[in-house]
Amino acid sequence: MTEMPEPSDARPARGPEPGTPQVHEPPAIAPLAAQHGLGAYRNGRTVINPAAIARTGLLALVGAVAIYALGVAVDVGLVVVVGFFAIVFALTLLAYALKTVITGGDNWYLYDGGLVAVNRRQPRVVVWPEVASIRRKRMGRRARRRGMGGVTPDTLRGYRIKLRDGSSVYLTAPDLTDPGRKLGADLERLTATAGIRPEG
Repeated sequence: MTEMPEPSDARPARGPEPGTPQVHEPPAIAPLAAQHGLGAYRNGRTVINPAAIARTGLLALVGAVAIYALGVAVDVGLVVVVGFFAIVFALTLLAYALKTVITGGDNWYLYDGGLVAVNRRQPRVVVWPEVASIRRKRMGRRARRRGMGGVTPDTLRGYRIKLRDGSSVYLTAPDLTDPGRKLGADLERLTATAGIRPEG
């Protein structure tokens, strides 16, 4: 006679937490988060390395100048026009890289117990009990001014987190790509768990 197994009181294994990180936790941020007891890392936003952007911009600028010079030399208007716009594009990349170096980008990292925001190279730790309110920031008039396809005045561009000491932290999370949408969803999920509901 086969014995029936005793019923188990063990709970089923939990599945993976929602919000699998799309950006790895930076080694320089991890000790700071641990020091403030922020708990498990969930997701983050890291601006592309400005050095890589600058290298791409310089290479693009060299190629663009060569194309422009060739167009002038052979007196082909179309090649000159292509070279001109390529130069403008390369200069735009270099300007963005310079801006990122100066400001330090807009990076932020989410944890169960709060976040670390890095703006102008200065990290700031925020724990959820310090948060007074969170307001969603929309594109508004920027959508019409930029003329971007698929962008409406209601498109999310980030969050303003107001702290109980009166200061604020601004987080960029554009609702234009899957990573941006997921990052915003992770922020709202974690703050809702802490009893904070975003407005706007």
